[in-house]
Amino acid sequence: LVRHVYPHVGDVPIATFTLDDAERVMESLPAKSGSGGRGLESNSRRQVAQLLGRVMALSVYPLRLREATPIPRGWLPKKGDEKALVWLFPDEDAQLLCCTSIPLGYRVLYGFLAREGPRVGEALALTKADVDLQRGVLTLDENKTNDPRMWALGQEVIKGLARWGERWRAPQLFDVGVELADDHLADKLRDHLRLAGVDRPALFERSKARRPLRVHDLRATFVTLALAHGRTEMWVSDR
Repeated sequence: LVRHVYPHVGDVPIATFTLDDAERVMESLPAKSGSGGRGLESNSRRQVAQLLGRVMALSVYPLRLREATPIPRGWLPKKGDEKALVWLFPDEDAQLLCCTSIPLGYRVLYGFLAREGPRVGEALALTKADVDLQRGVLTLDENKTNDPRMWALGQEVIKGLARWGERWRAPQLFDVGVELADDHLADKLRDHLRLAGVDRPALFERSKARRPLRVHDLRATFVTLALAHGRTEMWVSDR
């Protein structure tokens, strides 16, 4: 909403929002421009359209701000082909985390995401109060699925966060004075991988079949390694 909708229709009252307004949002989305373009993929464009449809549906019920939604059936862009997922191998993860040319705050974040599996936004919202290092427990009350959960941290993560705790001073666990939550965190991760000497082509390839590694793919790294180490799919799903 903040990035793609409000800049174009943020001042339009819900009750008078029209299909033309929805079209204006979609036309403003950055288009792909060749294999190196920074525009939105077809599935990301569809997600924006779904968001508009969801807001309009809520405005009809339960909010009762209008009689019907202006967005017709069949308006959503078609779903694009799924692209191959990519993840870091353990040796690549080690290279990344050992590279002292990369600011420590980034390395702690990357290592935490790959080992504990939260979404990036969930990790960035964590505070000191959410992490009980004495008992080795993390509490995640606010998350995308509104499903409060608590779990035991890995022993190596407990040790790492304890060392990290000697340095952090801000309320946020990963607020270290750098723009960790900016829109180009994926670019930053890939830059850091190159800096660490990790150059596997699949991590950087952008094509019809593949997209370059994203920070969210550290979550895929967590899932892949958990399954490889004998964790069940139910365990992964619960986490």
